[in-house]
Amino acid sequence: MTEPLDPSIGYRHPPESGRYRPGQSGNPRGRPKGSTNLSTEITKIARERITVTENGRLKQITKLQAIGKQLTNLALKGDLAAVRLLVSVFQMAEQGTAPGIPAHLFSEADHAVVKQLMNRLPTLNEESPNEPDLA
Repeated sequence: MTEPLDPSIGYRHPPESGRYRPGQSGNPRGRPKGSTNLSTEITKIARERITVTENGRLKQITKLQAIGKQLTNLALKGDLAAVRLLVSVFQMAEQGTAPGIPAHLFSEADHAVVKQLMNRLPTLNEESPNEPDLA
Protein backbone atom coordinates (compact mmCIF):
# COMPACT_ATOMS: atom_id res chain seq x y z
CA MET A 1 0.00 0.00 0.00
CA THR A 2 1.02 3.53 -0.60
CA GLU A 3 1.42 6.10 2.08
CA PRO A 4 -1.61 8.47 2.40
CA LEU A 5 -1.13 11.97 1.04
CA ASP A 6 -1.05 15.05 3.22
CA PRO A 7 -4.13 14.79 5.51
CA SER A 8 -4.79 18.53 5.23
CA ILE A 9 -5.59 18.09 1.51
CA GLY A 10 -8.97 16.70 0.47
CA TYR A 11 -12.60 17.63 0.30
CA ARG A 12 -12.93 21.40 0.86
CA HIS A 13 -9.20 21.63 1.51
CA PRO A 14 -7.43 22.22 -1.82
CA PRO A 15 -3.66 22.09 -2.03
CA GLU A 16 -1.75 25.34 -1.52
CA SER A 17 -0.93 25.54 -5.23
CA GLY A 18 -4.65 25.61 -6.18
CA ARG A 19 -5.78 28.25 -3.69
CA TYR A 20 -6.35 31.89 -4.56
CA ARG A 21 -3.65 34.26 -3.45
CA PRO A 22 -4.68 37.00 -0.99
CA GLY A 23 -6.19 39.91 -2.93
CA GLN A 24 -6.72 37.80 -6.06
CA SER A 25 -10.28 37.59 -7.40
CA GLY A 26 -11.88 34.28 -8.22
CA ASN A 27 -13.68 35.99 -11.11
CA PRO A 28 -11.28 38.61 -12.53
CA ARG A 29 -13.44 39.33 -15.59
CA GLY A 30 -16.68 39.64 -13.60
CA ARG A 31 -19.00 42.61 -13.22
CA PRO A 32 -17.00 45.84 -13.06
CA LYS A 33 -17.36 47.97 -9.95
CA GLY A 34 -19.87 50.76 -10.33
CA SER A 35 -21.87 49.13 -13.11
CA THR A 36 -25.63 49.58 -12.80
CA ASN A 37 -28.65 47.51 -13.65
CA LEU A 38 -31.62 48.47 -15.85
CA SER A 39 -33.76 49.64 -12.95
CA THR A 40 -31.05 52.01 -11.73
CA GLU A 41 -30.52 53.42 -15.22
CA ILE A 42 -34.25 54.00 -15.80
CA THR A 43 -34.57 55.69 -12.40
CA LYS A 44 -31.62 57.96 -13.20
CA ILE A 45 -33.11 58.90 -16.58
CA ALA A 46 -36.59 59.51 -15.08
CA ARG A 47 -35.10 61.92 -12.54
CA GLU A 48 -33.41 64.08 -15.19
CA ARG A 49 -34.85 67.57 -15.40
CA ILE A 50 -36.43 68.99 -18.55
CA THR A 51 -37.84 72.42 -19.40
CA VAL A 52 -41.55 72.61 -20.17
CA THR A 53 -43.89 75.51 -20.87
CA GLU A 54 -46.80 75.59 -18.46
CA ASN A 55 -49.32 78.44 -18.59
CA GLY A 56 -46.91 80.44 -20.75
CA ARG A 57 -43.99 80.09 -18.35
CA LEU A 58 -40.88 77.95 -18.60
CA LYS A 59 -40.61 75.48 -15.77
CA GLN A 60 -38.04 72.83 -14.83
CA ILE A 61 -39.56 69.46 -13.86
CA THR A 62 -38.36 65.87 -13.87
CA LYS A 63 -39.20 63.54 -16.73
CA LEU A 64 -41.22 61.44 -14.30
CA GLN A 65 -43.33 64.47 -13.36
CA ALA A 66 -43.89 65.21 -17.06
CA ILE A 67 -45.03 61.63 -17.65
CA GLY A 68 -47.41 61.91 -14.70
CA LYS A 69 -48.87 65.17 -16.04
CA GLN A 70 -49.35 63.71 -19.52
CA LEU A 71 -50.93 60.53 -18.15
CA THR A 72 -53.32 62.55 -15.99
CA ASN A 73 -54.25 64.81 -18.92
CA LEU A 74 -54.95 61.79 -21.15
CA ALA A 75 -57.10 60.24 -18.42
CA LEU A 76 -59.06 63.49 -18.07
CA LYS A 77 -59.69 63.51 -21.83
CA GLY A 78 -61.32 60.07 -21.51
CA ASP A 79 -58.53 57.72 -22.59
CA LEU A 80 -59.61 54.49 -20.87
CA ALA A 81 -56.13 52.93 -20.95
CA ALA A 82 -54.69 56.02 -19.25
CA VAL A 83 -57.45 55.93 -16.63
CA ARG A 84 -56.73 52.27 -15.89
CA LEU A 85 -53.01 52.89 -15.58
CA LEU A 86 -53.52 55.95 -13.38
CA VAL A 87 -55.92 54.07 -11.10
CA SER A 88 -53.49 51.16 -10.80
CA VAL A 89 -50.65 53.54 -9.91
CA PHE A 90 -52.82 55.12 -7.21
CA GLN A 91 -53.76 51.69 -5.85
CA MET A 92 -50.14 50.57 -5.74
CA ALA A 93 -49.17 53.81 -4.01
CA GLU A 94 -51.91 53.31 -1.41
CA GLN A 95 -50.62 49.81 -0.70
CA GLY A 96 -47.02 51.01 -0.68
CA THR A 97 -46.03 48.63 -3.49
CA ALA A 98 -45.33 51.21 -6.19
CA PRO A 99 -41.57 51.50 -6.70
CA GLY A 100 -40.38 55.02 -5.97
CA ILE A 101 -43.86 56.39 -5.20
CA PRO A 102 -44.41 57.00 -1.49
CA ALA A 103 -47.97 56.47 -0.25
CA HIS A 104 -48.10 59.91 1.39
CA LEU A 105 -47.47 61.62 -1.96
CA PHE A 106 -51.19 61.75 -2.76
CA SER A 107 -53.56 63.99 -0.84
CA GLU A 108 -57.06 63.10 0.32
CA ALA A 109 -58.40 65.08 -2.65
CA ASP A 110 -56.38 62.87 -5.02
CA HIS A 111 -57.82 59.75 -3.43
CA ALA A 112 -61.34 61.20 -3.69
CA VAL A 113 -60.86 61.88 -7.42
CA VAL A 114 -59.66 58.32 -8.04
CA LYS A 115 -62.64 56.89 -6.11
CA GLN A 116 -65.02 59.05 -8.20
CA LEU A 117 -63.34 57.80 -11.39
CA MET A 118 -63.67 54.21 -10.25
CA ASN A 119 -67.37 54.72 -9.46
CA ARG A 120 -68.07 56.45 -12.79
CA LEU A 121 -66.26 53.81 -14.83
CA PRO A 122 -67.48 50.43 -13.57
CA THR A 123 -65.82 48.69 -16.53
CA LEU A 124 -62.40 49.24 -14.97
CA ASN A 125 -62.65 46.00 -13.00
CA GLU A 126 -64.07 43.99 -15.91
CA GLU A 127 -61.70 42.70 -18.53
CA SER A 128 -62.35 44.05 -22.00
CA PRO A 129 -61.10 42.08 -25.04
CA ASN A 130 -59.81 45.28 -26.70
CA GLU A 131 -58.03 46.78 -23.71
CA PRO A 132 -54.81 45.29 -22.25
CA ASP A 133 -54.78 44.39 -18.57
CA LEU A 134 -52.56 46.99 -16.90
CA ALA A 135 -53.05 45.81 -13.33
